[in-house]
Amino acid sequence: MVSGKTSLERRLLSGIMNVCCVPAYGTAFDRRGKRMLNSLRTWWQRYQQQRALERLETWYSLSYQIWDLCGQALRNEKVGQRGAGFILDQIDRTIFRLNDQPPPVTRTLRRRFPELAKTVNTATENVFHLRNHTALFLIHCQGPTPAETTPSDEECFYFYQRAMDKHGLKALEIWRELQQQFTTIWEGMRQLELG
Repeated sequence: MVSGKTSLERRLLSGIMNVCCVPAYGTAFDRRGKRMLNSLRTWWQRYQQQRALERLETWYSLSYQIWDLCGQALRNEKVGQRGAGFILDQIDRTIFRLNDQPPPVTRTLRRRFPELAKTVNTATENVFHLRNHTALFLIHCQGPTPAETTPSDEECFYFYQRAMDKHGLKALEIWRELQQQFTTIWEGMRQLELG
């Protein structure tokens, strides 16, 4: 008995204690409650992991498209003749779609796979660097006045080499680095899918 309390106060206090406090360890309610909470926690973790995987797959798909478009542009010697603006437009439209997506690195990914999260963040930065260097490369490939005349094959090759020396080599370096990061991310996505 609680001393100094009326019977109504004692009943209210015991009711609050029964509602707020966990029952004694070993009761049937305690075991069922723990199983229920564990199954709920497991479901929630799977759900969060699935959402993280979906975001990561969307990011991977769009980033890979940008990587592929930039790689094609960097390896095309006649890109100055064939409309660098069209290629830049394709790259930029894909970049806009990438920006419209939610961030690929979620709390779940940072907690469970910190190395994968770090690689994804680095790769995201590299995708934008690759786009910027490829854009500079494409602009310089066109030559000094692309709108006035169509350059000859020799001039196109000269502009291509000059642009490659000035901006393309850095873009190719980033492109190769991204290729390695995409391989690492792909393997991490398979782990996330399985784990």
